[in-house]
Amino acid sequence: MIGRLTVWVTALAFLTTVALVTAMVLSLQGVAEAVFTIRYWGWFFPLPFVLVVATYLLRHSAGLLMLARGDGEGVLSYCLPRVDVSVSVGRNEAALNRYAAAEATRTTGLPAEALTLLEADFKAPWRKDVSQLLLVARAQSLLDLDRPGEARAILATLGEGAISAGSKDAFEGACRRSDALPPLS
Repeated sequence: MIGRLTVWVTALAFLTTVALVTAMVLSLQGVAEAVFTIRYWGWFFPLPFVLVVATYLLRHSAGLLMLARGDGEGVLSYCLPRVDVSVSVGRNEAALNRYAAAEATRTTGLPAEALTLLEADFKAPWRKDVSQLLLVARAQSLLDLDRPGEARAILATLGEGAISAGSKDAFEGACRRSDALPPLS
């Protein structure tokens, strides 16, 4: 549901932006100037901007929203095609999709596949909280693979710095899991 909504809002934002640009060009050329500028301009002008902002917010949070709802299948179908940076997918969006896909894969009982997804080469995200989420997901996958030493090293390194608000809950959950394990010998 959230994935389809995101795709539809993205398409609608694109179409309204094209329509706005077309209307502006036509009105600057004097074609149908009165129709666009007097009757519809005030109503139509803010719509593309609102839709572009909604698109940005949805595209960056769709995977996380589906993950929070427990829709693992939806997360994988929406996020896996969007884990690499491209013309239409930015670094932060790709990293958030990679995180959501890895967590959905891990929670379905496939931590090795999740770790493979997290260890693949990718462009680092700009946002610190997203980078921290990726490291926490890696630690969670390592805990599931019975490699607590590596997981604790990642969490200890993260714990030395300031944890961003966007990754704090995931970090604290991973720390609780690693503390519940017996000490390393």
